[in-house]
Amino acid sequence: MNIHVDFESFRYLNKILIHLIFKERRYMNKILGNISFRRESILKINLNNYVGHNFPLMYLIWYLENTNLSPEEIYLKKKMFNILQKTNTTFENLYVIGYLREDNLTLSHEMYHAKFYFDVRYQQEMKKLWKSLNKNKRKEIKTILSNLGYKKEFYLDEFQAYLYSDGLFTLD
Repeated sequence: MNIHVDFESFRYLNKILIHLIFKERRYMNKILGNISFRRESILKINLNNYVGHNFPLMYLIWYLENTNLSPEEIYLKKKMFNILQKTNTTFENLYVIGYLREDNLTLSHEMYHAKFYFDVRYQQEMKKLWKSLNKNKRKEIKTILSNLGYKKEFYLDEFQAYLYSDGLFTLD
């Protein structure tokens, strides 16, 4: 099997994070690339360039409901619905991250997206941090994120994930 599905509970927030762990980048992007592209990208990019993915579960369910599925995608769909049943929760409380096995840097980056999605206080802290940056620094960061192909509504989320996981941005 090219994919391993696991999940963990963010009990203090009553949220569930689903990990989709792939052996092959090409296969990961075949399943998740179009979801990420449609959700967050403004540029026409090669979907194989993605190294990780993150989004609310409803995006994955929509894809799995509207696509002719391979055997592994059928397996994935069953796993998603099993998790929904086991956790007895709603779509809004479930978030998906996808990454390659052994890619700890991408895992860290995607975990920051999950934290941003789940934790409203953390979101507020990041908004304050963003506003505290001088105008030129914000412009520099926006330019980089735009050149990477992100839609404006994802700038804050991507900024914090790159800041704390990849070191793409500095605060000085």
